[in-house]
Amino acid sequence: VVAGWALLGKPGVRPIPWPRLLSVLAFILVTPLLATMVFAKQVFDWGGALDVQQGDITGSVVASCGGPGQSLGTTAGQPPARIHVTYAWAWTKGSPVPSGLDVVVIGWTGDDAQGRPLYFLGPSVPTEPGIYDGRRAFPSIEMGNAVAAQSRGSWQWGVQLDERGISPGRIELDLDRAREPAPGDQPLRIMASYVHLGLWHADVPLTCEW
Repeated sequence: VVAGWALLGKPGVRPIPWPRLLSVLAFILVTPLLATMVFAKQVFDWGGALDVQQGDITGSVVASCGGPGQSLGTTAGQPPARIHVTYAWAWTKGSPVPSGLDVVVIGWTGDDAQGRPLYFLGPSVPTEPGIYDGRRAFPSIEMGNAVAAQSRGSWQWGVQLDERGISPGRIELDLDRAREPAPGDQPLRIMASYVHLGLWHADVPLTCEW
């Protein structure tokens, strides 16, 4: 519009400051648009000012580690035959147009007295809509794999933000004991991690001791 006005407009012949005022107004209008182009990435992109940050998520992990009064296929003071793990998360803020794939990683580390893994992944547990068992993809796959490598055993779930948005979620899994308990079995350390778009991850630890 400004270029067309300068090219096709009639020259100002009256001794009034209209052309100068129009130029000033055009500058005032165009400057915010140019600034938006310059700072759009910092504001609207993944990890930008309008995206959720690491401090915006809260998480919790609950596991049926066993103990007195719990019938889990073992006696008190021994690793149970199956441990049910629940990881839940919630957000303190949202994002206007969420997109991409987040990843949840649940890892576990614990050996028996001979140094062999004490637990392995049990049968699949149904997930909420928009959460996919075993899905790993850009942009969270690299960070998700790095987080998973910190535990001896692990599994991942993909959280499709295009479908779920920034909303609370819940993931469950079962860990089955690999062999009969014996003196010297180590505690089981569980780590649940939420990976957001490969930018950051928030971790929640839990230890099962017998």
